Amino acid sequence: MLKPFVSAVTEKIIKVLAENEDFFDLDKEKRMEYLHNKKFPHSFKFYLILVKADEFLDDLKVVEEYLRSSKSDIKDNKFFESVCNFFIKELAPKIDHLDGEYYLLDKSHRQTIVDKLINSHSHLAEELKKLLLNFSYEQLSSEIRKLSQEVKDSPYVLVQTPREIEIELKREIREKIQEEEENCFPIFQVNHKLIGGVRIFIDGKTKDHSWRSRVHELINLTR
Repeated sequence: MLKPFVSAVTEKIIKVLAENEDFFDLDKEKRMEYLHNKKFPHSFKFYLILVKADEFLDDLKVVEEYLRSSKSDIKDNKFFESVCNFFIKELAPKIDHLDGEYYLLDKSHRQTIVDKLINSHSHLAEELKKLLLNFSYEQLSSEIRKLSQEVKDSPYVLVQTPREIEIELKREIREKIQEEEENCFPIFQVNHKLIGGVRIFIDGKTKDHSWRSRVHELINLTR
């Protein structure tokens, strides 16, 4: 599911590098200046600011293996860490805008929503749109979680609430969880059996957090 997107990221990075043959001779500051106005996600810019030429070539070999094989070693790979960071830090807030009703709409309506959410027509953007259009929240979040677990050994975090919650509240919950589990991709799930508040599972175990009372209050206020 994620391979076409990974391929598009690689293509975009190679294109950016091809525009400046001396890129790897630049120091971090000069790289930042060069990448500043380039239109692609910050996670991949940060990767390019830090990666060395020989490391990048090694990463390309890993990407090639990943794209053509079902079994590849991507654990702790810096390129794939940047992909995970993109999903966890940059894509997750966008997914929050797609509530349960979005997935019940026909494809043309969903296309309109996604086009507004991702205001670009680059190959990379189009592959990202396909992920949001062609797969359910459960399918996409499951694949992202699997990738982050494989690359960064991140835990499985499930957040259950009695009903759909506001975008801002999702953001707050995610930020609080990531203060403790930085590399995780919290999956939000509606559980109508819950009377109120929120339940958080990390690798199948219920976790208690000092900030949960604040979340309980916010959920109850919006009932």
